[in-house]
Amino acid sequence: MGDLNQCLLYLEWLSSHTVQYFAGLYFIANSYALMPVAVYNNTAQQQFEVHEEGEKAVLQYRFHEGNIWLMHTEVPVKLEGKGIASVLARFALEWARENHIKAKVICPFVAVFLKRHPEYLDVVVP
Repeated sequence: MGDLNQCLLYLEWLSSHTVQYFAGLYFIANSYALMPVAVYNNTAQQQFEVHEEGEKAVLQYRFHEGNIWLMHTEVPVKLEGKGIASVLARFALEWARENHIKAKVICPFVAVFLKRHPEYLDVVVP
């Protein structure tokens, strides 16, 4: 339990909208709160989803030529500015990595995310 408390304290001091993965959940740390975020893979609708505050944010995907194409990220106004789009992008790229599938980035937000997080470039096809 001490390690968890240390991790949570560390996350509380991170800069605004930093996303960290710990114990099976994504955490968004900003200057006000620490918010655990669960991401669901809705395979029927081909989208990764976050359900928060009665709203749903999504990153839509399609499979094409053996790759996952990351098509479009949509975050409701009520959830904007909380780092949820970054959580979705990170989850999608981690999912591709874990499933040994390359990602084709169509979504402009994910493209910008990759510029800030080059550690995911090994998963991306041009």
